Amino acid sequence: MNDAPGLPQRILLVDDDPALRRRLLDVVARVAPAAACAEAASLAQAGGALDQRRFDLVLLEVGLPA
Repeated sequence: MNDAPGLPQRILLVDDDPALRRRLLDVVARVAPAAACAEAASLAQAGGALDQRRFDLVLLEVGLPA
């Protein structure tokens, strides 16, 4: 697939499972190869990433422990 206008270019993946984050990175690489992805394993790490930069899309595990 090619990048299309409107696809998110800055994505934050938040999940405490490293294997799932890797799978999500693979999917993003196929769908939006030009996207820059950041990863966070906790809400604290996600908060730090959000303090550092803006993201177009955040994929967040709903059941992530606080």
